Amino acid sequence: MIRYLQVVLICIQISLPLFSQTDYSSVLRKGSIIPGFDVFITYDQVTRKVNIKEFKGKSLLLDFWGVHCVPCINGLPKLLELQSKFGDRIQIILVTNDSKEEVDNLWNRLLKNEVTRNWVSIGKKLPIVYNDTTLFSLFQCEGQPTHAWIDKDQRLVALTKGASTNEENLTKFLSGNNTELVDEQILFSSDKNNPIAWIRENSFIEQFIPYYSFLITSISLGPSQTGIPNDHQPRRVVYLTDSTHEDTIGIFCNAGSIIGLYRVAYAKNFGEYKLVPFNRIVVEAERTNRFFPEKNTDFIEWAKQNMFSYALKLPLIQAKYINETMIRNLDSFLQVESHVKTIKVPCLILKRTPDDSKPLYSSYKGPQKHGISNDSSFLILENVGLDMLRHYVADLFFSNDPGLRFFDETGYMGKVNMRLRIKRPYSKNTLVLLDEDLRRYGFSLVTEERSVKMLVLKDRSSPKANP
Repeated sequence: MIRYLQVVLICIQISLPLFSQTDYSSVLRKGSIIPGFDVFITYDQVTRKVNIKEFKGKSLLLDFWGVHCVPCINGLPKLLELQSKFGDRIQIILVTNDSKEEVDNLWNRLLKNEVTRNWVSIGKKLPIVYNDTTLFSLFQCEGQPTHAWIDKDQRLVALTKGASTNEENLTKFLSGNNTELVDEQILFSSDKNNPIAWIRENSFIEQFIPYYSFLITSISLGPSQTGIPNDHQPRRVVYLTDSTHEDTIGIFCNAGSIIGLYRVAYAKNFGEYKLVPFNRIVVEAERTNRFFPEKNTDFIEWAKQNMFSYALKLPLIQAKYINETMIRNLDSFLQVESHVKTIKVPCLILKRTPDDSKPLYSSYKGPQKHGISNDSSFLILENVGLDMLRHYVADLFFSNDPGLRFFDETGYMGKVNMRLRIKRPYSKNTLVLLDEDLRRYGFSLVTEERSVKMLVLKDRSSPKANP
């Protein structure tokens, strides 16, 4: 049963469907006549209000898609090709409840990729509905891509997977032979604003699969150049809680790298942190590109293979084992050997200098003030604690080394007043200047090894990883 679920889920590649409210009291079923309603359709950059009844006499294919759905994006060239092939016999309309701005951002990203550059013309050659508030709900689209086949009499013939839309099936559809069109069978649905809505209590799926764990590839096209945060934090993490006992019985992680998923799984091993600190992770791998996209790597292609969504739900009696179960699942699914180990690693250490005559604070008793000077050359701290110094130092070095480990060993709990030179962009001289200035206040910043509890991830997917 578990193997079956994994295969089906990977095939349909659950993306992040978008839901919206509608004034209609019921959803459309196979054979239903489409009611008349207005939609705003944009074609060749011109938007106009159209009543769906205006299309009567012409077959329609509605493509429900989203900017975060990789199969949807990959299928757009095929839809344009089919529209050109069948011409006026059918009208293909793209439907998304993403905004025009979000879709335009997608086109801009595709323009930067030589392979996908030509796809941008699709945005002008096929009509599109932005910010949909009706169609997704009316057709009960619980997964993307979903295609609604509507005949010339405006009768809903079928809801199918995107893979069902091809020249052969369109030819049969337009000739009135619809026996080969298979209705869409949705196992799970996921709202991007509430990605575990499909595993809530009383969901229709509960009667079939009350407990589960699975992993699927899942991509998130973020606004950053690399498409992934420096610290590999998953796009969204949601916990499912038993309403009676307040115990966590489910976890959903959306669009996370291997490192990101393990940051969630091992969080309890690192005390007060909601996620394992990124600087407490060590990767041992022959193929580091599984864990980190290499420089100049096409992020979309990398993400197709190395970003995932994971879901787990356990019986209440096993709730206390939820993190351990997630760890076992990830190790098995991802072919990684993970464990927590105390090892010596290089760290940045903030210390007190032996000379106690240095002033740790001044007589200044004014309001608290902290920040970077207008010319970006000084860090100014007035009447604040050392935690603020740690914050700025970590931020300064993090952009260059996300794995930086920084510890305050001063034991000093008072206030400080400092003016410290900083140098950007980061260089070796940055640390030298900062240490020189800190010594004037009785502190020093040095690089030394410390024994630190670390999460070790060892790649087991390559032959060399297995002795």
